[in-house]
Amino acid sequence: VKNVTIDGTTNPITITDLAEGYYLVQEINIPYGFSVTSTNPQVAMVFAGNTCSSSANPGVTCPAQLPVTVTFNNQPTTFGQITPTGTTCSQFAGGTASTLATVNYNTSGGLISSDNPGVFFYYDKLVAPGGAFTVTVNQTNKAGSTYDFHVLNDSTSQMTLYDANCNVIGSATEDASNPAAVTFQVSDSTNGQIFYIGVKYTPKSVVGMSLPITVPDPWTYTYSTSVGAILVPGSTQSLTFAGS
Repeated sequence: VKNVTIDGTTNPITITDLAEGYYLVQEINIPYGFSVTSTNPQVAMVFAGNTCSSSANPGVTCPAQLPVTVTFNNQPTTFGQITPTGTTCSQFAGGTASTLATVNYNTSGGLISSDNPGVFFYYDKLVAPGGAFTVTVNQTNKAGSTYDFHVLNDSTSQMTLYDANCNVIGSATEDASNPAAVTFQVSDSTNGQIFYIGVKYTPKSVVGMSLPITVPDPWTYTYSTSVGAILVPGSTQSLTFAGS
């Protein structure tokens, strides 16, 4: 058995000095939030034209070797989306929700006087690691945290944890006090359990503020989800804040 550790930055990897024969190649540590969509394990055949090794045979010049290639396709099983007002968990989970790409604003006297739409949702699908865990919805924008959109009314009632069937789970503890990183504390789960989260944000929280001098119009807001310290694959989503 030859074990090879991949750090997530090296692709492809190369294994050398193998004897001629058949090898069973298997991906065993699949990253969080991904599943393998290709055959796993796969059979690789190494024959004489692949096995010459100059290091094992000093003085021998090896011919050009033919590579034996095995490919594993990992696809995210989790995903996020920024959606318009009124979008439900079921629409998001079912893939029928539309995406909100832009929030428009108007100005008066150098201040943001209004914006539209007044609210939007950020949804994400999660795979539980098992036991208790913390979900953090992160927000950044190029104008700085002062311009972060708040959860509507800064209320945890606008943050919802759902089960795999989009039923509301009332046992989570939410915290909406920091718009840059709102959190859900989940007290119990089984490994691989599916959850959805929904957070309702309001761009109205920046109405009345002066336009940022150093940031050109439009600028970008980006949202992502972490489970513990791990960024959820597919969760990073952005929208544009643009002057009308």
